[in-house]
Amino acid sequence: MTLYYYEEMTMREIGLALGVVESRVSQVHASAVLHLRAALKDLAERGVIDRAGARKGPARNRPRPG
Repeated sequence: MTLYYYEEMTMREIGLALGVVESRVSQVHASAVLHLRAALKDLAERGVIDRAGARKGPARNRPRPG
């Protein structure tokens, strides 16, 4: 995921770097996206985050006023 989204490598380039074919990179990427969606849906259903992905409740690591 990091190579694709942050390093902006193509799936072909990732496959070459990892020694696998491009189609395998695509399969792993699709699986990871499905797992992330499921995890985010679960968090949203439990009220930990809203549907847009923002954390609910008090902000962490910020000084409290007062």
